[in-house]
Amino acid sequence: IELVRPGDILSKTIGASPNEEELWLLKVDAEGYELHALKGADLATFPFRYLTFEFFPELLVKAGKTDPLDLLLYIYSFGYACGTDPASVQEGGSNSTSATILHVASDIEEWYNRTAVPAHQKSSAYHINMFCTKKKNA
Repeated sequence: IELVRPGDILSKTIGASPNEEELWLLKVDAEGYELHALKGADLATFPFRYLTFEFFPELLVKAGKTDPLDLLLYIYSFGYACGTDPASVQEGGSNSTSATILHVASDIEEWYNRTAVPAHQKSSAYHINMFCTKKKNA
């Protein structure tokens, strides 16, 4: 089986300098290897408008040997705001009182420690779908 990085495929199909209108959505379902997959996707060169992935702390640790917080902070480092409701993060992460929106690193760490860690301690099967959008001016 040949291993191919997503960034290599994107380079071959749309070139090394994509038009931002070409990259709408990246859905990552890598069963614990999400951080590795996103690094292979090269978000610096290929900044998708929207990202979505399943945030499953147990799989991240066991399969991908990844600290779950590192995954969230990595995505944030490329200018994404993430949340638990796709409508809440459309067009750069508009403020919403009904959903968790993670705009800054301190929000990410606070949400992770307040929500994800206790939920994971109750059930190792805890997971949640995350929806991210590229913030304007990022």
